Formats: sequence, C-alpha cells, structure tokens
Amino acid sequence: ELHMFEYNEDALYYARDVECGGTAAKLNLHAFCDCAPGKELAAGSCDLILSSHVLEHLCRPHQVVAGWADLLRPGGLLFVEVPMENPYPLNCNDANTPYFGGHINFFRPKHVLTILENHGLDVLRIQTRAHPVNAVLVEAPNVLDTDLYTGEDRLIIVIARKPAMKRA
Repeated sequence: ELHMFEYNEDALYYARDVECGGTAAKLNLHAFCDCAPGKELAAGSCDLILSSHVLEHLCRPHQVVAGWADLLRPGGLLFVEVPMENPYPLNCNDANTPYFGGHINFFRPKHVLTILENHGLDVLRIQTRAHPVNAVLVEAPNVLDTDLYTGEDRLIIVIARKPAMKRA
C-alpha cells in the first residue's frame, strides 16, 4: 500500500494520474493534497518515507520531520533530498532572472543532519552530488556565489533510520 502526499495539486494530479496512469489502482496508491500526513496514517505504520525537494518549500520543516519520525516504524527509513543553494544570489536585485521558485529554506548538509538527529533519527548516510536538472542554473548560471560553492554539488541526499525499540 502506497501513500503519496504532495502539496501542489497540479503535481499531485500529474504523479497520480499521468505518471502512474492505470497502475495507481494496482499499486493501491492513496494520494493526498497536503505536505504531510494527518489522520490518514497511524504512528509507526510506515516502513519508508521518501521526501524529494519538499523541505525547502515548507514554513516549518522541523514540524514535518517530527511527524515523519512519528510515522516511521522502529527500523523504518527516511530518504530526504533537498537542494543546496545560496540564499543570497549574486543577481538578487535582477527581477528578470528566475531564482529558486518557492524556496523559503536553504540547507547545507549540517542543517539537514541536525534536523533529523533532533527528531531521534540515526543518519546512515549523507552525501552531496551534482543536481541532475536545475533550470535556474541553465537559465541564469551566475546566481551561485562561487565562494560558497565548489565543484558541481548542488544536492543533499540523506538516508536516516528510526532506531529500533530497546528491549527491557
């Protein structure tokens, strides 16, 4: 059984009805237009939660991660992917240049690590890598402050686990 939470209604429609198409019913896919589960799922009911490019859009990422940690069963995994961007680009005064649509949070690896650990998750792996597609970099390559970034790493990928329950 799969549960999908997407805060953008158009993206939800696309993922559920276009990408999954007729397989959504076969996958037993339940889709909700929200950024995090509410009463739809019970605490400790998830084996895996995947979050790709979500936390940078949320007003309260700590609160959402706390909810995810609660939903994971002991030993359950959380996969998080967020962009690693400069919050103050060199071209910030140029209204004609696109800039990180909708991003209100900007992360470095240590920030993601701290959030996850603060909610009781054990980080198994954290890495940075090149972002496969970034329209901002294609259309406006000068938005990145080269003093802040080296190489091509623009993406933070983390795998964390909810610790197993301790035996008495």
